[in-house]
Amino acid sequence: MLVAVGRRAATDGLGLEHTKVRLDGRGIVTVDERCRTTDPVIYAVGDVTGEPMLAHRASRQGKVAGEAIAGRPVAYDNVAVPAVVFTDRKSLVRAHGGAGRA
Repeated sequence: MLVAVGRRAATDGLGLEHTKVRLDGRGIVTVDERCRTTDPVIYAVGDVTGEPMLAHRASRQGKVAGEAIAGRPVAYDNVAVPAVVFTDRKSLVRAHGGAGRA
């Protein structure tokens, strides 16, 4: 199983050139609905598989890959992936002229 993290596909230096794993022009690993790469013995999850690059997506993909490796009928369904923006309320208050009202 191939796992990598970051805000971009960090595939350099993994030795994928010695496998049948196919990358797109941005270095994203091509996977099917079972998280299997174009090399039938390598599975990939997380940021290396493209957007959205979110931890809960990677967690779900990891479960799918594990079940697929175990021979269970499973598929990753990317219909809806929750996303959120994290911020600091104090910064928002100051940005809108409310200094000191945090």
